Formats: sequence, structure tokens, C-alpha cells
Amino acid sequence: MKRGIAAIITCLLVSTPSFSVTLHVPSQYPTIRAGINAAQDYDTVLVAAGGYYEHIDFLGKEIVVKSESGAELTAIVWAGQENVVTMNSGEGAVLEGFTIQNDYPGDMAGCGIYCGPGSWPTIGNNRIIECGSIWCQPGGGISAWSASPHIEDNLIAGNMCAYYGAGIQLSQCFDVVIRDNVIANNYTASGYGVAVGGGIYADSSEGLIERNLFVANIADPDYGYGGAIAVAGSGWCQIWRNTFSENVSGMNNYPTGGGICLGPQWGCSASIFFEDNILVNSSQGGGFSLYGGTPILRLDFNDVWNNQPFNYYGCTPGPFDISADPLFEGGSPYSYELTANSPCVDAGSFMANPDPDGTRADIGAYPFNRVGMNVSFQPYFWPINIPANGGWFAGHFFLTNNTASSSHFDFWVDVMLPDSSVFGPLILRRNLTFSPEQQIMRAMVQNIPGGAPAGNYFYRSHTGIYQIGQIFCETAMPFTKLGVSGSDGRWTIQGDLADWGETRQLPDLPKD
Repeated sequence: MKRGIAAIITCLLVSTPSFSVTLHVPSQYPTIRAGINAAQDYDTVLVAAGGYYEHIDFLGKEIVVKSESGAELTAIVWAGQENVVTMNSGEGAVLEGFTIQNDYPGDMAGCGIYCGPGSWPTIGNNRIIECGSIWCQPGGGISAWSASPHIEDNLIAGNMCAYYGAGIQLSQCFDVVIRDNVIANNYTASGYGVAVGGGIYADSSEGLIERNLFVANIADPDYGYGGAIAVAGSGWCQIWRNTFSENVSGMNNYPTGGGICLGPQWGCSASIFFEDNILVNSSQGGGFSLYGGTPILRLDFNDVWNNQPFNYYGCTPGPFDISADPLFEGGSPYSYELTANSPCVDAGSFMANPDPDGTRADIGAYPFNRVGMNVSFQPYFWPINIPANGGWFAGHFFLTNNTASSSHFDFWVDVMLPDSSVFGPLILRRNLTFSPEQQIMRAMVQNIPGGAPAGNYFYRSHTGIYQIGQIFCETAMPFTKLGVSGSDGRWTIQGDLADWGETRQLPDLPKD
């Protein structure tokens, strides 16, 4: 019976049976393959630093195979046509901390990691590099068929295959998680047809692609679609908080999507959620392309900029999408952190969790770390449209001291009206003191009266010194009131506010 990813983590890391053992390679077993052969379910094969010239098969066992010293010092290298690592018998296994490389000198090398039907592996903290070749099967780095891989914190770079998904190939997969990886310089070759998905190709699959960096991936520059990602078929795909830069696809500048292509060859009917991503600097093939099919598509809170010859094809930007230089920090390979003046800072979805520094989500994989006494508001639903007779919205405030010293400040909330005047404060809490790195979260419900004017508002949260108007950090969430009905002008707040001091009952809001 297939179990979810959470189950394997719980099983292997928390409630491992008392009879499980650790098998050491090479002190007890000369090869990793020998260790796997001897292992039973829930055992750990622990591998010392060094190079291991072999290819391995997990043989259907739910075991952990990990290195003692990490991927920089421990490698599994194979110079044959077989896949370096195979999980093809329904395994819920873990592979952690290796460099995986195929050194076959011909043009039909095996892939780095093969995940067959029913397998649900966790693949983490590996370097999967230079696997596959010009005629390798789909998926030079990782090839998954009817599987549920959890792929996290890996470098997947310099891999090659024919036709589909040089970095990662997914076919009829489900419960997939691809998170916090660097996926770079992978090349999908066209062979006698077309090349699809230099970084990732997903066909009729379901999963989350989150906080990854895609750099310089290529879908054959003459016959390619989707330099970084190509999606076809049915299913759903949530592509969220990634950074894409310098990815390329081909076909003589046809709208093939140097960054993203939906629907190459067979069309796309999937549900695609594309939000909080940076997609920039594709020199050929364009940025985001809806090439074929009728997917259910949601685009918003992205920065799509400087893609040639277009930023969008077959679709239009979301209302909160921007198109501007993201101002990356740069200076070293894969250094795509944001700088303080980046337009992507505090420009992400209002529904996304706050950044680690406590502020509103940034766009892209690597948020800017703002030092100070920070505030964020996260609504429970979005967008927010208040009926003419009044209504409410709910959410959480986050207050974070992102410094190594105590912070003294005031906290207040007000609202900017459609005429740009400010009403409030709705909440005012003076003379707060937070210890280093302290964070609190408070739930609330904000009522909007029927007598409030119609139009577009901003709900604003601040930290600073209220009396003199000094602001340390602020966030502004837009909402819309659709009309005016009645004379009630009372703005009231309910929720978990007791620890922030008194709330104030304000005078009625004027209707004019």
C-alpha cells in the first residue's frame, strides 16, 4: 500500500522499529550494492566518504541510503548504459548526500536516478550532474514514471537526454514535490523530433514546484519547447516562488517559451497555478508561452521581464504581475538573491506565508532579508471584495524582530480610503518590546461597514514610533468595496488582540 511522504519521514526518522540497524560501507560491506542487498526494511546504509564505481538498485526496500560526509565528498559514478540509481519496485526509500554521475563515453548513457511505477522516494541533498547523453531515455538527471518522488535541496546540473526533460522528467506522476533545488545547464536534444523541457518536463502529472532556481537550461535551440519547464496533458501543477533566468528554447523564435511552455505537441488541459515567480532574461523562445490546449491558468504576482521576443504569449499578465529588472545580487554562480532596492521585495502574494524576516512575501526563490522590526498581514482568502452593505475579511498579523538585539516600537493599523486619505488607527499598541528574533502571530477579523465609500482601499500595518510618524516597516493589502448601502460607519475588529493592548472604537466614518 502506498503511503505519503509524511509517512516515510515519520516512519524512518521518528518511529523507526527497534530492530532496525545501520550497515556501514565500506567497513562492513565493501560496496553500496552489498549493503543494500543485506539491508531490511527501515535499515540505514551509511556510506563513508569516497568514490564508489557502481550502479545500485533499492530492490523494493524501504531503507535509507545516505553518506556520512555529504555530496561534496561522496560519489556514486557509473560508466555504463545502466541508470546509476534505480528505484523500480514500489520503494519508499531515501537517497541523501551523494554526487550521482554517469560517465558513459557513448551517446546512450543511463540516467542519474530512475523512479519506476509505484515508487515514492525522497531524494535530498545530492549533486546529480552530467548524467545521460544525447540519446539517453527521457529524464537525464531524474526520470520518473507513475511515481511520487520528493526531490529537495539538490543540484541538478549538466544533464542531457533525448526529447523530454533533461533535468527531471515526470510522466503520469502524482504527489510530486520539487523544492529548493538548483536546476541548471541541462540540455534536452531533439533527436529526430522535438525537444521538450530542458529543466523539467511534466506530462499528465500532479505536484508542487517550489523555491527552485532554474538557470541556463536549454530545450534544443532549433526544435525545442520550454527551456526551463514544459507541461503537457492533464493533471495540475503549482509553480510557486521560483526564479528563472537565461533559459532558452528554439524553433526560430516561435513562441516556444524559453522559460515556460504549456501544451507543446499534445496540448495542455491541466490546472496551472503560476505565482510569485521571477522569469527573466530568456534570450530565445520568449518568457511564458501558452502554446496549445486550454489549461486552467492562474498567473499573478510574478516578475516577467526581458524575455526575447516576448514576455507572454497566448495569455495576459495577472493584475499584480510586474515587468522590471529584479536587481539580483550576483557575483558568483547561482547567486540570484534580491538586493534591497529590488522591485520584487514585498511584492509577492498576500496569501503567501511571510518571508523569514517577517515581512510580506518577496517574489522569487530567494527573499531579501530585511533587518529590523518587521510586520506582515496574511489574509485567509484572496481577492477581497466587500459587498455594498458591508462585510469582513480575516487573517493573521505577524510581528518579527529580525535582529540580534531587543527592539522597542509601536504597532498600528490604519486604512487608506479610495480618495487616498487615511482613516485610523484601527489598532494602536504603544511601547512594545521584543526580544532578539522574537515573533508573534495574532488572528483577527476586520469588519467593513456598509456606509464606507465604494472603491479601492489599502489595509496598512506599521511598526515604528507612532507619535512622530517614524516607520520601521509597513505593509499594505488592497481590497475593494463594491458599493454603499446604509449609514453604518463603524469599523470594528475582533480577534486575538488582547496582548497588544486596548482596541479603540472609532467615530463613524463620513459617507462623503
